[in-house]
Amino acid sequence: MKNAVKRTALYTLFFLFLFSMTPFSFTVNAHESDLSRKVRVGWYNSDHFQEGATENDRKSGYSYEYLQGVSNYTGWEYEYVYGGWSELYDAFISGDIDLLAGLSYTQERAPLMNYPGYEMGVESYYIYKKAGNEAISGSDLSTLTGQRVGTLRNNLMTAFFESWMEESGAACEEVLFDDFQARDKAFENGEIDALIAVNNNVPSNSGMTPVVMIGGSSYFLAVTRERTDLLAELNKALSAINESNPYFTQSLQIKYFQNTAVNAALSPEETEWVRTRQSIRVGYLNDYLPYCGVDENGNANGVITDIFQEWREQLGLSGQIGMEYKPYFLYADMIAALQSGEIDAAFPVHDSIWDSERQGIVQTNDLVESSVHLAYRGEYNEKTTMQVIAFSESSAFQSNYVAMNYPNSEVYITSTLGDCLDAVKQGKATCAFFSSGHAESYLSQRKYKSLNRLTLDETINYCIGVKKGNNVMYSLLSRGVSLIDKSNMTNAMYAYTDSSLKYSISDFIQDHVGLVLSIALVIIGLIIAVAIMLAITLQKTREQQNKELEMLRLVTKQKEDLAVAAERAEQASKAKTIFLFNMSHDIRTPMNAILGFANLAELYRNEPEKLYDYLVKIRSSGNALLSILNNVLEMSRIEKGALALNEEACRIAAFYDAMYEMFRERMESKGIDFVRSMDIQHSCVYCDRAKLQEALLNVISNAYKYTQPGGKVSMRLEEIPSEKEGYALLRTTIRDNGRGMSEEFLSKIFDEFSRERNSEKNVIEGAGLGMSIVKNLVEFMGGAVTVESKLGEGSAVTMTIPHRIADEEGATNLPEEETEHPDFTGKRILLAEDNDLNAEIASEILTDAGFTVDRAEDGQICVEQMKEKPAYYYDLILMDIQMPNMNGYDATKAIRKLEEAGKSDVPIFAVTANAFEEDKKNAFASGMNGHFGKPIIVGDLMKTLSDLFQPG
Repeated sequence: MKNAVKRTALYTLFFLFLFSMTPFSFTVNAHESDLSRKVRVGWYNSDHFQEGATENDRKSGYSYEYLQGVSNYTGWEYEYVYGGWSELYDAFISGDIDLLAGLSYTQERAPLMNYPGYEMGVESYYIYKKAGNEAISGSDLSTLTGQRVGTLRNNLMTAFFESWMEESGAACEEVLFDDFQARDKAFENGEIDALIAVNNNVPSNSGMTPVVMIGGSSYFLAVTRERTDLLAELNKALSAINESNPYFTQSLQIKYFQNTAVNAALSPEETEWVRTRQSIRVGYLNDYLPYCGVDENGNANGVITDIFQEWREQLGLSGQIGMEYKPYFLYADMIAALQSGEIDAAFPVHDSIWDSERQGIVQTNDLVESSVHLAYRGEYNEKTTMQVIAFSESSAFQSNYVAMNYPNSEVYITSTLGDCLDAVKQGKATCAFFSSGHAESYLSQRKYKSLNRLTLDETINYCIGVKKGNNVMYSLLSRGVSLIDKSNMTNAMYAYTDSSLKYSISDFIQDHVGLVLSIALVIIGLIIAVAIMLAITLQKTREQQNKELEMLRLVTKQKEDLAVAAERAEQASKAKTIFLFNMSHDIRTPMNAILGFANLAELYRNEPEKLYDYLVKIRSSGNALLSILNNVLEMSRIEKGALALNEEACRIAAFYDAMYEMFRERMESKGIDFVRSMDIQHSCVYCDRAKLQEALLNVISNAYKYTQPGGKVSMRLEEIPSEKEGYALLRTTIRDNGRGMSEEFLSKIFDEFSRERNSEKNVIEGAGLGMSIVKNLVEFMGGAVTVESKLGEGSAVTMTIPHRIADEEGATNLPEEETEHPDFTGKRILLAEDNDLNAEIASEILTDAGFTVDRAEDGQICVEQMKEKPAYYYDLILMDIQMPNMNGYDATKAIRKLEEAGKSDVPIFAVTANAFEEDKKNAFASGMNGHFGKPIIVGDLMKTLSDLFQPG
């Protein structure tokens, strides 16, 4: 019994132990999992190697990019631990940090940490002094005796320094520091005479110069002793990096240490050479921009000046040696001058060691890299395009490139690069090769627009050439060139490319002064008209906003109404903003076409077919501009409730046939299949023909604009059952398979100023008012409109409108086409117009119709001329409204007050850009007989004058 109790107690304790251990086991595993992703990195500040010494500082440098490359393969997230080198080294050895970068391998360190199988980089250790410190000399190590030399604790370069002193016998005073910043500050303040530094950590322009190298070693990204799991992951990541990018560390060295690897300090031989020279003579090609050329003052220009300016700055020679630039027309002459000693250096020299060796010259590292471009006529064909290749005597690149790649092609040699393109354009050659800089300079010119251009998958490089044997000159140039940032030279190349374009806008203006002035006058007139319209609209907008603000002030006591009013005011403000934005864009679109085709018309004025085509397009763009303005006016009338229904009996089938014919030719010319169909029982109905026509025009115009060539547009009219006796319910559906609309835009299709903008460029003109006008017009006629659409498949607009059924006898067809107007010879018109251009246009139209036209420059002059001339001298007055001294309204009122018949009752018609409905009312109220809006619709004007002067 006792044994059973014991066994039970033991089992119970065993299971309790197991259960108590389980949560602890899970906690440990979870912690280890977290640590495997979060890695602690020691972060000390070292120029170019590790920068960004606090949490909020932007980090960069060789080590930072190296760590990120490792993280790409391991998924590690780094926790940066900040401090000085010695402090972080101690923390790393004790296991408080997982990784530390820049650790060299030594036998003493090997048991304390884990080194991966791949080195992070290679570095050399130097003693550095301040430039100009003649007390220390690398050629006489005894000068280091007693000199205070700063170095770091727990750093391998300190061990190398101590070993070097023992071997060389140099008795320096070693001064130890905990971090790089303290060492550098002491050096700057003169507390130490020299310091130990890594060669890739000292910029060439630091003001420091190396004395002697004391050793070198490979360095690693080391892992703390206990984290063998991290070591395995690190080795795996470095292996993957090496397989995918074997030059990973080399590319980082070039990126971060390029400016530290070159010593900017001159050797004694170089210093003596500079001392004995006043200037360096550089030869260049005088018409080879953007690389080199001559400016308007005869001075050297182009990338060459930037190269030698930065070369002198990098070596500290700006105040010690001058520059003499000598231009040459031919590349061969420049090389001959270099060989004879006439010049010390030449630029640009094509990067070809083989050619340089044969010419007896040596070349520096590359300075400018450029892509290769091909200019050719017609279609590209490898055989025919390369048949005759043009190149310039001044370009080594062109001749070498052709000789190397197309030795069997016939060549056409010219004097200049521009002559090459002229030869291709004139058919004397089939193609020419250019560098990217020259391609931009020449191929961007208007006269070469007809040539085709192809960018090849090749690059060329330009460098500086020096005569073989001129060793000191070559050494100086190579040292400085290695310090120059090539990206700065590339930027300079593009800057001089822009300035080298030869045919500018000013050149065109000077060549065509008469045309430019004529176009400018027309443009100014159009801009003034548009500005007036915008000013009127803006005034109306301001008045409307003022009313809304007044309404808001009246309802401030009612919180709910105030919120509603505020929301409406915000929507109105957004609508006005959208309106001004769209008007600015959509007016500029046809305006751009007008100006563009006017320029083309001048260029091709001797080619009647092209000239006629451009004039047609100018007129079409003008009509588009007028359509935008008319839509704005129509929307204004709708918003003000100024619409009135004017119904008359109409044969609806004939009406729809006319609408179809109105668009048929336009559809066919665009390649659109335009079809119609009808199914109606009542052919005669009452309708407001003008409003119905305007609604249909907007919908069909949209279908035309948004349907691509090869598409289809259909117009169907059908009568559906009507619940209202005596009425025919007619349904019109305009369907297309064009661009279509998204579901999001479809919900706001009837909003004012709404147009969809998708990934395609929006090239359709209009202010976005069309469908809003359609909806208002259809609803005003008692009907309804719906839209169905799917993006990429097309749209369908359906208008359902009730019409009273009419008798056949009372129905009318559409108005007959206009007949020619009668001869107005003998009729005299007084034209009151202050604008010279508008007066000239109106006078030409009226004189061509037979009228005699007198002009008055303002309202006051118009009244005076009416007083001076005998009764019935003028048959009609065409009166502008906005004129100086006296406007058109006041002038009309003054004429109506004249006592003599034949003067006071003369017909007066307004001809004005004031085209709102209230402007028409004001015209009639002042005593005018009619109103024409600008621009003048010649057909409407002639019809009115024909009716006015009908015989009898």
